[in-house]
Amino acid sequence: MYDLIIVGAGPAGIFTALELLRKSCNPHKILLIEKGKPVEKRHCPKDKTGVCVNCKPT
Repeated sequence: MYDLIIVGAGPAGIFTALELLRKSCNPHKILLIEKGKPVEKRHCPKDKTGVCVNCKPT
């Protein structure tokens, strides 16, 4: 059983989980579901283009 289920590990999902863990007195059991690449393998296109293109990291 989980206290919170977050669908989507984009910036909003990741930071929601992180802030909940940082600011909570009691540890919460969180399930973070993502169908895309692992966070460690995502890269911002800005690294190659030099400008933000407002897209989902590939």
